[in-house]
Amino acid sequence: MPFNRYLSDVLIEQLNKLEADSSSWWHQLANRKERDLFFAIRNGYANIYMKGGSLMRIENGREGLRCSTHEEYLVLPSDGDRYVVLGGAEKAQADVISSAEQLVEHLQLVTTRISRCAGGERKGVCKVAASIPAVIDIEITNEDGGGVRQRARGSIDLAAVDDAGTLWFFEAKLFRNGELRSTTRPEVVDQIAGYNDWLVANE
Repeated sequence: MPFNRYLSDVLIEQLNKLEADSSSWWHQLANRKERDLFFAIRNGYANIYMKGGSLMRIENGREGLRCSTHEEYLVLPSDGDRYVVLGGAEKAQADVISSAEQLVEHLQLVTTRISRCAGGERKGVCKVAASIPAVIDIEITNEDGGGVRQRARGSIDLAAVDDAGTLWFFEAKLFRNGELRSTTRPEVVDQIAGYNDWLVANE
């Protein structure tokens, strides 16, 4: 599938309305003093990245704006005893984040969990993307016509546009990554060659 990046007019309008309201979750998130957020535009939807992981996906839903995130980020700590009795008479319950407003309210907790789950390479890519305006996307994978991401070929770490309008793709590796070293041909060479074949096929 070609490398297409866009948002629908409806989604843009919804985000602009939220931006105009200084009390909205979107305004508070997008106008943070810390420049550690990257807004990745995809095929009709967007992902917000922070601390090396996807904070949320934003898209059009049947009833307006639809936001989603991974369940492992959403459990809130208890004010009392944080231990749960297994097999007890009462069903174990936990408070969870259930709205975009709550997610932004507990952003520090959520991003701490994201950071714990993310590796060094992903954290580095996210930091670069949030700092350099020329970066237009990260974690680039093939998608089918329905926006389903195909991970069989892996993901290209970063895409950026230079002043001449040329689109560049980058693979990020930590220096300690063993794929960079070989007495014959490093694994990363074949990895990049595979990405090149995919890009040429979808040019």
